Amino acid sequence: MKIKVFPVGSFQSNCIVIMDTDKKKAVVIDPGAEAEKILRDIQSHDCVVQSILLTHGHIDHIAQAGQFHEQTGAPIFLHKKDLDLFNQLPDQARMFGATVSEKTPTITHFLDVENNLILWEGLQFKIIFTPGHSPGSVCFYCEHFAFEKAKDEVVDLSLLLSGDTLFKNSIGRTDLWEGDYDSLIASVKENIFTLPDDTLVIPGHGPQTTVGFERMNNPFF
Repeated sequence: MKIKVFPVGSFQSNCIVIMDTDKKKAVVIDPGAEAEKILRDIQSHDCVVQSILLTHGHIDHIAQAGQFHEQTGAPIFLHKKDLDLFNQLPDQARMFGATVSEKTPTITHFLDVENNLILWEGLQFKIIFTPGHSPGSVCFYCEHFAFEKAKDEVVDLSLLLSGDTLFKNSIGRTDLWEGDYDSLIASVKENIFTLPDDTLVIPGHGPQTTVGFERMNNPFF
């Protein structure tokens, strides 16, 4: 499978696309901006978007989920504790001086932390509930991800899409909409730092890292 990271918009949030070019399927995580460019890239691989996954409900990660849904028909997944945030997208936009459609799309599925999210055969995520940055923040964890590193070279790795919970050498801010510092610290210690050291972490902003590197070097811990 291919994985591509697009830093998008003025916030430079990471929109992540995973594509299975054999099955012609794709999943989009946190489409905050530049939907047309990302859709063109997906279509250039002859893939079809199957699902739209949101790590949390802040504007820089959700602003164009509706556009993806309208153009692909793919369902949108979010944790129910961030539904209020999602529905306040126009208010969030006004706070940051941004412009979005006043028509907020409908969340079609709530993420179930009790069960794995099976996207297609060969790709499933464990939903890890990591409140703190927002009430309903989650991370997506794949224990065995068949990553196409290069042509004819596939490596099996553990993959974590951490949203704005954990960054390289940092953590998400907690001064927005029901953020809670103590909850975020507990989420990372109890739910992320228990994962294997070599787990590749792709955060919601900035460069990639690993669980082991953050456990040893992150100044917040």
